[in-house]
Amino acid sequence: MQFNNLSVVEFNNIIKNILDSEEMLFNCTVVGEISSFKITNNIAYFAIKDDYAVLNCVCFNVDKEFKIGEKVKVVGRPNYYVKGGKLNFNVSYITSFGEGEIFKRFLLLKEKLREEGFFYNKKELPEDVLNIGVITSNTGAVIKDIISVTKRRNPNVNLYVYNSRVQGADAEKDIVKGLNFFNEFNVDVIIVARGGGSKEDLDVFNTENVARACFKCVKPVISAVGHETDYTLLDLVADIRAATPSVAAEIAVKQNKDKFLELKFRANKLNELILRKCSKQKNNLIFKANKIITSANENLLKNRGILERYKYNYKYIINNNIIKQEKIFENLCYKIGVNNPKNIFKTGCGVVEKQGVKLSSVKNVKENDNLIINLKDGKILVKVIEVKDEI
Repeated sequence: MQFNNLSVVEFNNIIKNILDSEEMLFNCTVVGEISSFKITNNIAYFAIKDDYAVLNCVCFNVDKEFKIGEKVKVVGRPNYYVKGGKLNFNVSYITSFGEGEIFKRFLLLKEKLREEGFFYNKKELPEDVLNIGVITSNTGAVIKDIISVTKRRNPNVNLYVYNSRVQGADAEKDIVKGLNFFNEFNVDVIIVARGGGSKEDLDVFNTENVARACFKCVKPVISAVGHETDYTLLDLVADIRAATPSVAAEIAVKQNKDKFLELKFRANKLNELILRKCSKQKNNLIFKANKIITSANENLLKNRGILERYKYNYKYIINNNIIKQEKIFENLCYKIGVNNPKNIFKTGCGVVEKQGVKLSSVKNVKENDNLIINLKDGKILVKVIEVKDEI
C-alpha cells in the first residue's frame, strides 16, 4: 500500500475542505457553559464546555459580555484555520440558555468547603526551609523554573519531586497521592505546581478530593497553578497562593543574601545584648568590690584599734617581765658573786683539796695525807701531822 506524502498546508487544507463542504455543520446549534470570555475590538473570544469536551468560539460584533459558568446557546459553523492548524466555531448568534450545571456544582462545592473552614487558619512557612516537596510533572518548564529559582536563591535547599500528571482523568489521583506522600515525608513545605492553561485544564485543581488532601496536610502548602489571573479551589485551601511556579520557589526559599543580612542583624543584636549584660555585670562587680573594700577598711580600722590595744597591753606586760627578769638577774648575779670561790680567797680563806677532791670535813683527812691549800695567789703543799675533830 502506497501513501502520498502531504505537506502540512496540504493536509490542513484537506481538513478545511471537508469541514466547509459538510452541510450538516452549517448553522448548527451547540449548547454549553461559558468557561472563558474575552472581548477585544468587539470580537469575543470564548470557550464553552460540558462535562466531557471544550469548544473554542469566535463571535464578531458582540455587544454583551457573558459570565463564566453561564449556560449559552450558540449558532454558527466550524472554521478550520489552515495557517495555525486550529479549529474554531464561528458564532453568528449567542444567547443565554439557563444556569450552567458545571459552574453551579463548582459554587456549591466552594460554599461547602467554606462552611467547613477550609479557607481559614493558614499555616505560616518555617523560618528556614531546607527541604521542599514539589508535586508536578518531572518533565517540562515548570520543574525547571522551580529548580533554577531555588538553586539561584539558595543552593543548599533540597528539592524532592513527586511526578504527577497535572491535567486529565488520572491527574486528580496523582495530586492527592503526592499530597499524602509529602505530608508524611521529611519536607518543610509542599509546592503544587503547573503552568498556564485553559480553565478546563485546571479543573483537576477544583475537585473536592484535592481540596481535602491539601487541607489535611500538616505541612504548609503553596499553590502555584496556572497564571496570575487563574484561581482554583486549591488556591483557596492552600496556605499560600503563588502567581506562578517561579514565584512559589521565591516565596519558599530565602535568598542567601537575605539570610546573610538576617544573620548579621541577629549577630549585631546578640552583640548589643552581650555588651549590655557585660556592662551590667561590670557595674555589679564594681559595686560589690566597693562594698567589699569599704567593709574591709572598716574592719581594718576596727582591727587596728584592737591591735593597738593588744600592742599596748603586750608592751606593758613585756616591760614588766623585763623589769622582773632584770631583778632576778641582779639577784642571781649577787648570789653568784657571793658564792664565787674566788671571793672566798679575798677573806683570807682557802680551799683544801685531797687528790683533786675539795674537802669540807676533817673526817676525810688522815695523818700523813698530802693536801693542797688553794689561796688567792697560789697553792701550798702540806702534809698532815695530826688530825683533830674539834678546833
